[in-house]
Amino acid sequence: MLAQGGIAASLDPGDTPAEHEADTLVAGAHHNKKTAVKQLVTTGPTLIKRLIAAGMPFAS
Repeated sequence: MLAQGGIAASLDPGDTPAEHEADTLVAGAHHNKKTAVKQLVTTGPTLIKRLIAAGMPFAS
């Protein structure tokens, strides 16, 4: 009845963009657009940190 969603980014020092990229490709059964996944995992952490700094609340 309710949709679940979220934003994922590698913010933890133990998680790398390369690991996040591999996980995302597996989750998408490799049907993902690889250039979009690469952009997501490389720019995502910076953009999420900007949102947090601006006061956006996130649950972890």
